[in-house]
Amino acid sequence: MPTPKNPFHRRSATIERLGRAIGHMGLAIQRLVWVWLALLLVGWSFGAGAEPPPKPQTLKPLPWVQAVLAQPEQAPVLAREALHSARLSAQDPLLAWRSLARWTLGPKTPDLGKPVVNAADPLPGALLRLARASGSGLMVAPSKRELPEPLRSAWAQQIEALVVARHALDEALTGLGPEHSRLDDSLRAVLLRQALRGDFRQGDAVDVRLWLGRVDQAALARGMAVLLHAADHLQRTLALRAWPALVWQHHTPWGLVRLDTTRQSARHLVQDPLLWVSLGGDDHYLFRPRSVQNPVSVFMDLRGNDTYISEHDGADPSVGFLGLGLLWDGAGRNQYSGSWLAQGAALMGAGVLVDASRAGAAGSQMEATGHAQAFALDGLALLMAGDGDDTLTALTHAQGSAGPLGAAWLINTAGNDRYVLGNAPLVQASSQLPERNASMGQGAGRGWRGRDGAPDMPGGVGLLVDLAGDDHYTAQVFAQGVGFQQGMGLLVDAGGHNHHTAAWYALGAAAHQAVGVFWASGAGADVYEVSHSSALGAATDRSFGWFVDSGGKNAMSDTDFSQGQAAVGSRAVCQTAGPGPSLQTCRR
Repeated sequence: MPTPKNPFHRRSATIERLGRAIGHMGLAIQRLVWVWLALLLVGWSFGAGAEPPPKPQTLKPLPWVQAVLAQPEQAPVLAREALHSARLSAQDPLLAWRSLARWTLGPKTPDLGKPVVNAADPLPGALLRLARASGSGLMVAPSKRELPEPLRSAWAQQIEALVVARHALDEALTGLGPEHSRLDDSLRAVLLRQALRGDFRQGDAVDVRLWLGRVDQAALARGMAVLLHAADHLQRTLALRAWPALVWQHHTPWGLVRLDTTRQSARHLVQDPLLWVSLGGDDHYLFRPRSVQNPVSVFMDLRGNDTYISEHDGADPSVGFLGLGLLWDGAGRNQYSGSWLAQGAALMGAGVLVDASRAGAAGSQMEATGHAQAFALDGLALLMAGDGDDTLTALTHAQGSAGPLGAAWLINTAGNDRYVLGNAPLVQASSQLPERNASMGQGAGRGWRGRDGAPDMPGGVGLLVDLAGDDHYTAQVFAQGVGFQQGMGLLVDAGGHNHHTAAWYALGAAAHQAVGVFWASGAGADVYEVSHSSALGAATDRSFGWFVDSGGKNAMSDTDFSQGQAAVGSRAVCQTAGPGPSLQTCRR
């Protein structure tokens, strides 16, 4: 007899299978929830405290530009201040630096202190502090016989200054955030391409426009002041007497430290100089590209006819690219050859070149491609040329030229000097004359017009002050006391029979809420040749142009839109020496 089937057996099996399926589904849902929570926590942990991507800032023009646009009568006051400060600081780079910082920072100008050395023998302590700060190995100081006082203490003070300046630089760059910490040589090349050539490409990993205005220029000024104070003390000490012949050097992660008192002439291939001091000799220096580990550099050669060659952008030690750079040559007829960003230039940093040639000497020769010879962009730059007959040659953005938020000052104390902003080869065509370079120098301040969604960037202040000599100025478009896009340029020549040649926008001209100032304060007979337009006191688009020749006979071109003409809410002044002590308005 067959066993009767349990009517609930099939139902219970079905329920059991259904329960197992629900259990598996529950485990799957639980795992999904845990995965979701884990991803949420990981995302929160990576995002916590992270800086949002920087946005383009709306930046204000520098105080000087705002002041003159608001009160044009301040232009002659400013020109006189530049001339007075140049005369006071003609032989004092630290004083010149303090003036530049004061003009740039205004009430925010910090106490530009100095390193302090307190020890019977400060050198071992200074070397120890440098080793600890840079992560270097132990540095053994030369003996007191090899390096006697007071040179020993002066050398120690310069080493102390390096550590202090590096701390100031780190403070200055804090505002750049984590972007700066990941900066390597490839990203530096992108920033250089954008800043110097205006070449912005889709897919660039960085955008220099987003970095502008985030560098603490007060900290930059303080760091450079410390280096200048120590360098001035060191060069004065070295000049006191003959010193024992010594070559001492040590490689640190920040760069090479070297002291050479032998006065022997030599050829040097230089990589990442942190502190290089040579007492003399006719030396030849070829600078290799500087690495990100070498943002601070002090280079001093105090005697001899020297040659400095920088074939790579920003390689020479007088450049501050996100750093501090100082090159000080004490005497001699020197040759400087550079490419882009050279010879006293700053890009979000501070750069100084001191060339102290003596009166009656042949002077120095400086040649560069562009953004050189006192150029600054969101930083501070100073070039001090000595009493010899100097020749400065470049193609664009040079000889007292400032880009957005920069301040650059070229002081030439004496000599019959030649300033050339040439046209061959064509490296940066101007909008007005495409066959000519945009000179943007010899006292020029410019901003950047907004594009690709970025706002306008207000310009900087570029100054050239020449104190004496029969000088010759040659330029193309935008030069010789010219302002563009909320920038300001000043050219002050205090004496001699001078000759000025330019094409368009020159000699106290300005456009787009900018200021251009030109002042010939001496009594010489000057010549002004302008081939095209907008010169000799001319302004357009809410700008101010000021041209004054205070003394002596002069000859000037009668070109379109010049000699006191203004348009679109602008003002312009053109005045020359009259028959009496007063000035008279230019007559077309």
